[in-house]
Amino acid sequence: MVLKGELMSLVTLGAVLKFAVKIEDQAKEFYENNIDCEDFKNLLPQYEKRIKKLIRVRRENTTEMILEPIKDFSPNLYQIAQQIEENVKSFSLSIIGKKIERTIGDFYSEAAKKIAFLSEVATLFDDISADHYKNSDTIK
Repeated sequence: MVLKGELMSLVTLGAVLKFAVKIEDQAKEFYENNIDCEDFKNLLPQYEKRIKKLIRVRRENTTEMILEPIKDFSPNLYQIAQQIEENVKSFSLSIIGKKIERTIGDFYSEAAKKIAFLSEVATLFDDISADHYKNSDTIK
């Protein structure tokens, strides 16, 4: 898991999708590293499916990635690895898991608004956002 590094700018659909895959992968890695928590174990299959779906969507929407710019969308609020690093010593694993799920849900909710010009992907992001919020509620 990469904890430090440059923040990418989310100015194209391609950048948004790349960041989405990155945070999904970071959360998945956190859950894999803490597999003893039954709630986390149950989330892993969802992450694998979502990552594959996001990669497919990115591959299928290459034209739209170039054509439509996205404005005022910063990844700073959605840094999963940074949240894990900052909270791992202060909070229980379940609280960190809930924070991860809410943060990723917030990302997809905002991303859906920013890419409304591509309704199919915006709808997918709304659905993924709802899944993450639901996951947050299921973590005990």
